Amino acid sequence: MISGSNFPEGKRIAFTGRLASMSRAAVTRCVIERGGLVRNLVSKFTDVLVVGADGWPLRSTGAVTRNLHRASKLQEAGFGVSIVGEAEFLRSLCGCEADLSIRREHTLEQLSRLLDVSGLRLRRWIAIGLIKPVDGSALTPTFDYEQVAGARTLSRLVARGVAPSKLAGSLRQLQKWLPDDRQLGVSIVAIENQLLARDGDELIDSHGQLHFAFDNPSNASHHSSATAFACSLCPDQLFDKAHQHELDHELDNAIADYRNWLKNFGDDHEVLFNLATVYSRKGQLEQAIQCYQRSVEILPTYASAWNNLGLCMHQTGEHCAAILALRRAVDLDPDNMATIFNLADMLDEAGNSPEARLLWLRIVKHEEQVEDEIKQYAIKRISNGNLDRMLQ
Repeated sequence: MISGSNFPEGKRIAFTGRLASMSRAAVTRCVIERGGLVRNLVSKFTDVLVVGADGWPLRSTGAVTRNLHRASKLQEAGFGVSIVGEAEFLRSLCGCEADLSIRREHTLEQLSRLLDVSGLRLRRWIAIGLIKPVDGSALTPTFDYEQVAGARTLSRLVARGVAPSKLAGSLRQLQKWLPDDRQLGVSIVAIENQLLARDGDELIDSHGQLHFAFDNPSNASHHSSATAFACSLCPDQLFDKAHQHELDHELDNAIADYRNWLKNFGDDHEVLFNLATVYSRKGQLEQAIQCYQRSVEILPTYASAWNNLGLCMHQTGEHCAAILALRRAVDLDPDNMATIFNLADMLDEAGNSPEARLLWLRIVKHEEQVEDEIKQYAIKRISNGNLDRMLQ
């Protein structure tokens, strides 16, 4: 535990894992400005080891980080090093509300963008209990950033071939140091529920088919051809294959794989969104519009799909429908400055300057989320005579 009103003055602090609230350089400056000392390695002189909240602090082998291991051994030897989570550290460093930055709630769509994890995987993690909505009864469920970042870490380690049983053991070690972290318990239960029968380092279900704990099939090349064939229509595999084609600019192959996914597994708003995006990149706007429309029919709260639908409609001359789609996107995601920019630009072009000016003003006021070039563009679009008055 961290105590003392003058923290971190005189304290020697080390960090492990990735911080969710700020960069390592920023937190180092913050500690030093307040009279603390930052050390890269844990030693018998270390007072506090801070565990970052952006994913679990695990090495590529699945073991806990060296600093955590060393701190544990020092504690066993009687040294006074404290192991605390990032949230507790921030509360002691900056005040009681400082940890809100890493405890903010996000929709699945927002987390997908923030963490670069597909919506399909996020929904799979929900299904196996690896992540849970903050309020399960909410119409639009939201999730804690920290728990999804942790799930991403586990999924990536499983993809590299780390045995889930080893991950469960490492998380149990973390529980000893972070007993108040409820997500650790949730993750351990989810992992152990996925451990069915064991066959060497592979996971196999009761029917003898290879089982991937977190939907991550990257080791398929090491298995028999029969098993590989049995997994060939795994939805996550096919989605990853299509997405990789998309990243490699192999657009025709991406279209074929996304269409194959829809044919085999039915309509899915995210697959339709990706397919629409590829169609748009190829200039096939009518096909793109159809896919975006079907995507928002399935998930009416899909802000990104409404935004892209509006942009495609604008290119095909459907200006009124485009503005309506972008307004819907802004209503659903009012802090997305890119969508607000698109709508403001479109309204200006349509001659609706008063509404556009209000949107440009929102961009100027959210300067911390906006690049300088975009901010300057927004300022130019607002009449100079009104800008100072409107900002007051």
